[in-house]
Amino acid sequence: MDIKSTVHLMTKPDSSLKAMVDVNLGDEFVIKGIRVVEGENGPFVSMPQKKVGNDYDQAFFPITKEAREQLHKSVLDAYDRKLTQQEEHKNEKGQSKGNKKGQSNDKQSANKSQKADYAPQQTDTELSQEGQDEQVEGGPAMSM
Repeated sequence: MDIKSTVHLMTKPDSSLKAMVDVNLGDEFVIKGIRVVEGENGPFVSMPQKKVGNDYDQAFFPITKEAREQLHKSVLDAYDRKLTQQEEHKNEKGQSKGNKKGQSNDKQSANKSQKADYAPQQTDTELSQEGQDEQVEGGPAMSM
């Protein structure tokens, strides 16, 4: 069964909750509310829960060890890809700003005598991808 995960990164830096994930199982079922939590040994998957009295009970869970491992691996792989994409975007954004800033300074130096004619370039507004949702397809096939 194909697993498609949609990762929603959390933006609170002090929180152990790192992402919320929705998983599409073979275009037949959707699991909403899977959490990626930062633990002592790295990130782990926490399945959706509902409150029953004073306790919490998992609303969805794999029955076999193999199914659990496949689902968790798929979620964590999608989370890692989303983090990598976010980091690459930040690096590109930083390089882009660095290049534009350097070019602007060069133009100002070269055109000091023409200050009246000099108009700084306007740049397009760059949108941050932090907190945006992205669907990441793939992961191991899950048989049920």
